[in-house]
Amino acid sequence: MCHSAVFAWVGVLSILLAPWMATAQDFERPGLYIAGSWSHLGEQFGDDLNDEVEDALALGDPRLSVGDSDVWSGTLGVRLGSRFAIELMGERYDDLPIDLTVGGTTVSGDLELWSGMLMGKLFLLTGRIQPYVMVGAGYLQGRLEFGDIDETGHLGLGR
Repeated sequence: MCHSAVFAWVGVLSILLAPWMATAQDFERPGLYIAGSWSHLGEQFGDDLNDEVEDALALGDPRLSVGDSDVWSGTLGVRLGSRFAIELMGERYDDLPIDLTVGGTTVSGDLELWSGMLMGKLFLLTGRIQPYVMVGAGYLQGRLEFGDIDETGHLGLGR
């Protein structure tokens, strides 16, 4: 490793571990918090997915293509002390384009997913770095519009 990389890491660690930046109480204070995010998924599946479709549907030499999608998520949480928090989380996967080609015929469609979950967090440490264990349960809904198919499915889930 070159000297400049070592100095860069020392600088980053100094900033993260500097005692003057925050006290331990700043990291464990109770209260409400809100978070949100957006990301863009670039779906890249290999031939393994085609093999799974062929086995599951008994189709000859299928080619399944799943396109890119935007993902939106939000969290509303409350920290109930130094060690515990409760979060209500939601995610939406917006219109994943799907193309299935079998025997030269292509059928296209979209898959839309959203989920809502109630989660509990147990913080193992309460300092600057706070690993945690999270468990919860929720609901997942998916809508598939694919050729002549327009179906909505529901699922209970847990983490």
